[in-house]
Amino acid sequence: MREISALLYGLGAAQALLLTGVLVRRRQYPLLWLALLTGAFAVDLMLAAAHVVGLVARWPHLLGVDFPVTLLYGPALYLYVRAMLTGRSARRDDGLHLVPFALLVLGLLPFYLQSAEAKVQFLSHPDGFWSRMLRVLTALKLAHASGYLLSTLYLLFRYRQRLQQLWLTVHRRWLRVLLLGGLALAGFGIGGYLLTAASLAPVGLDAGSIFDDLTLWALALFVCALSYAGLSLSPAFVPPAHPEKPRYARSGLDPEAIARIREQCWPSWKRKSSIASRI
Repeated sequence: MREISALLYGLGAAQALLLTGVLVRRRQYPLLWLALLTGAFAVDLMLAAAHVVGLVARWPHLLGVDFPVTLLYGPALYLYVRAMLTGRSARRDDGLHLVPFALLVLGLLPFYLQSAEAKVQFLSHPDGFWSRMLRVLTALKLAHASGYLLSTLYLLFRYRQRLQQLWLTVHRRWLRVLLLGGLALAGFGIGGYLLTAASLAPVGLDAGSIFDDLTLWALALFVCALSYAGLSLSPAFVPPAHPEKPRYARSGLDPEAIARIREQCWPSWKRKSSIASRI
């Protein structure tokens, strides 16, 4: 079973890295967020494969490197879908979505700076302060990802008319793959956490728990599905064209209605201007 898991994780990591490279080479703003998402998947799966084959026990400083990566899932997916739906370009405040990730990395520095012996001991007996802290942080990570997933679903509801009008069928299929996979991953993660709540070991370090393996298997299969969908639905990697916003767009009037109102009002405007010039 360990060999099968290592093979599946390695295959998923390779697929995620390949997909990340393809997306980065496109050099388009929405696809960079998708590249961040697939890159985070690659890091998660590579560390899972290293843990299964014993590399983490051999190099203990790899322990926990992938723990903050989950905080990139939600923002990357949300910002990608928002940019695709609205045509919004990059803004400075987009970086605020990555602040929780940066804060978690800083908060885990005391754990990362421990000696190799201390990490080996924690790996063999995951209990004590860091065990409880990591379980609490895992719950916060799941809440963080779920909040972004719900926000992404709200975006789809808000822009559902534009989605039907502007997007090609291939874009809608691609988005369906992304969101269904995200919902499945969130379900596996939350279910695994709740069903192992009695364990003191952090999620991902409980050797007797099958739910950790199920979550990682689901992630690896999701990455493979993304790679297959990206190949079969390659036009989905080209963001849909968004029409330029016309003047007076906030009024809700189309160009023909604006022209008609202008023709009706022009005589009165012209009369008022002539009176004003006489005065």
